Amino acid sequence: METAANSVLVHELRKGNLKSFNSLYYKYYPAVFANICRLIKKQEDAEEILQDVFITLWDKRETLDPGLSIGGWLMVVSQHKSLNYLQKKVREKLHFIGELTDEAIPQADHKDTVDIEAQLVHLDKAINNLPPKQRQAFTLCKLHHKTYGQASELLGISPYTVREYVTKAAERIKWEMVKTNPDLLFVALMLFSTASFC
Repeated sequence: METAANSVLVHELRKGNLKSFNSLYYKYYPAVFANICRLIKKQEDAEEILQDVFITLWDKRETLDPGLSIGGWLMVVSQHKSLNYLQKKVREKLHFIGELTDEAIPQADHKDTVDIEAQLVHLDKAINNLPPKQRQAFTLCKLHHKTYGQASELLGISPYTVREYVTKAAERIKWEMVKTNPDLLFVALMLFSTASFC
């Protein structure tokens, strides 16, 4: 669930408020950049994708829902753009191999297989359906990138329990998304199997 402060920032961003955009940028760019770097190892390319993510945030500002998690939105968009980058690199390599071998390499379909907004809706619903403690632990560690220790202090429970809650929450969200829409299996696996939660 989105915080009241973030909802206000998104509401102002929808009206074109640059100050709100800057606030969201400085709040989330470290976590978004870390998310991109899990897939993109070349720093220059990761920085370019980071810039593209926040350009997309600005371009899509009027369509943002203040009730949705802006952190979740940025994570999904950054994951989506990182995967597109990797797919592009694979296509380029295949094309190069085809030139060397004089073989025709079929072009991959550029159309996105899963709509970002649909992903966000399903992800947000899945997070909101978690038991309260799991939702709090997952939100702190996955969306706000707190360590198990930091989250344990905020929640008043042990780091081991936090880790257990996050693991269970990730599994529950993954299968909740897949159950709602089987097309989200790849997205769910990418969101949770490759991520280090804390």
